[in-house]
Amino acid sequence: MTGSPPCSSTCPPHTGRSSTRCPISPARPPEPYLPKWAVADDPAWDHFTGFLAPDAYALQTIWNRRLLAIFADKGDVLAATREVDHMVYFPSRARAEAAVAVLRAHGFATDEIDAPKDDAGGWGLQFHRDDALADGRPDEFVAEIFELIGPLDGRYDGWGATHITAS
Repeated sequence: MTGSPPCSSTCPPHTGRSSTRCPISPARPPEPYLPKWAVADDPAWDHFTGFLAPDAYALQTIWNRRLLAIFADKGDVLAATREVDHMVYFPSRARAEAAVAVLRAHGFATDEIDAPKDDAGGWGLQFHRDDALADGRPDEFVAEIFELIGPLDGRYDGWGATHITAS
């Protein structure tokens, strides 16, 4: 970077190489931040849904926090292993059937596929696996499920489990 001061002997990326110009030292101070704003008509909320809104996985992690808070408020032993139930919807029976095979290969038990109840619904599939809820485990199993059902256009509808309290 032209005009940058040489690295000092304490610069972590270049310790001991004082003749090297430091790429992280700016040649001059950055310009002051000047906010910009605009007003635009967006009746379809495209800017919000395309940029500001959380994606499906981020939204599910928000729900995970809310569910875990409820479990904790009820005195649940989050580290206890229990059956965790999941629900997902698919655009076709064929994709739901493909998901059955994929989910079973990853240790999930699956129920019968449910036909859509209306035009807006999808082919429903409930599945289950024993898991704990402590130490970020819900985010891990949700990430795994999203990875498995994503290629099949599955729409995850969440998880639930029974409460386990210390007796």
